[in-house]
Amino acid sequence: MSPRFTSHADVATDKPARYAKQLASHLGRHAQIREEEDGATRIVLGNGGSCLLTSGDGVLTLLAEAPTKVALGQVEDVTGRHLERFGTRAELAVQWRRAPGSEDSGGARARAAGQAVLGRARSAAATRLGRLRQGH
Repeated sequence: MSPRFTSHADVATDKPARYAKQLASHLGRHAQIREEEDGATRIVLGNGGSCLLTSGDGVLTLLAEAPTKVALGQVEDVTGRHLERFGTRAELAVQWRRAPGSEDSGGARARAAGQAVLGRARSAAATRLGRLRQGH
């Protein structure tokens, strides 16, 4: 079995179930969503990584895992960035803590962030191109 790299974040919020549902619903357009037997929700991304969302008393716990450190950085970026955006008014902050052996020197996280930026830039460019073709 290949190694799995993991990290977790405990996000303080008075509405953990609401944010878990919103995040899963939003990412469900691009990822597979699984309801776990214990009531948690797992978001499975195409890179082999996933994020388990568990609602607790005043906390939403995120457990990210992936087959590579780069994929783990992508899971952290996608789930953390969207959750922070949804929780802007509540000032939600996602601080990932990597498990021993999952840490990186910044290279994997930087590559994941760079890929995310590149993906958003491509999406914006495609939108602009579509508008130009329609004559807007």
